[in-house]
Amino acid sequence: MDLKKEHIPASAGRQIARLSRAAQVYFQHRFGPLGIGPAQGITLHYISMHNGIDQTELCRRMSLDKSSLATQLRKLEEHRYIIRETDKHDRRVKRIFMTPEALEIADRLHAVFTSWTDLLLKDFNNAERRKVFLLLDRLWANAGEALKELRLNETPE
Repeated sequence: MDLKKEHIPASAGRQIARLSRAAQVYFQHRFGPLGIGPAQGITLHYISMHNGIDQTELCRRMSLDKSSLATQLRKLEEHRYIIRETDKHDRRVKRIFMTPEALEIADRLHAVFTSWTDLLLKDFNNAERRKVFLLLDRLWANAGEALKELRLNETPE
């Protein structure tokens, strides 16, 4: 037994980072044949559940900055998975719609995310699964509060 490892304090951040890296590799392999990366796969999956969403709302709901989302949307447009249209009632608003090509792969996108969740929780009973999601929601809430505080204290450049 390595005594150095035994004395490393537990780090939620390190464990979450490890899972995040594993997810990126998994999604890269699964989305690669579709010509998109993990970030675009996640975004397209969200759009598939909210077809016609306002671009600003998508940015907010996915906790992305505008430039990151714009890059993802541009790549999805290049692959003909989405189109952006100006809202008929408010010309400032851009709505995002799936194309027929994206609709054809929507079930495959959903299956990728379902398979990842199933893989992570394969030996968990229902009570443990509920507890995992409850705890993850609490982690997300804590992170959100910390990020909100950071933004409030930012000094404009």
